[in-house]
Amino acid sequence: MAEAYFNMLAGKYGSAWRAVSAGVCAAEGLPASAKAVALMAEFSAPLADFASKPVSVGMLQDSAVVVCMESGQCRAVAGFYPPAAEKTYLLTHWLPGEDADPDIRWLSEDIDFYRSCFNTMKPALDNLFEYINQQ
Repeated sequence: MAEAYFNMLAGKYGSAWRAVSAGVCAAEGLPASAKAVALMAEFSAPLADFASKPVSVGMLQDSAVVVCMESGQCRAVAGFYPPAAEKTYLLTHWLPGEDADPDIRWLSEDIDFYRSCFNTMKPALDNLFEYINQQ
């Protein structure tokens, strides 16, 4: 969802920046859940053609910023490719003043839970988009 929403913003505002989603424990080629596809459709952020992929050294080398949903993922990235540690952040880093749990955890398949998670992600992604486009 983060990739689709960020890339929708990039297209809407003519930015050359693009997000690429990869997981530290992801299997190759799995589609996004139907609930995630439906939710992103509400934001004109297409996700129907999404296919999961594991993170690679090449991706990390090519990335200006590496964004993780959970702190354990940040640690995994740093362990997998130590040079990426200095450019790796939690998505919630872009929610200044927030006292909530810094991790965004996917614990449910309920559409309302997806919506709740995205409601946390969206302002952080908006702020990240603004930040990256000032670089």
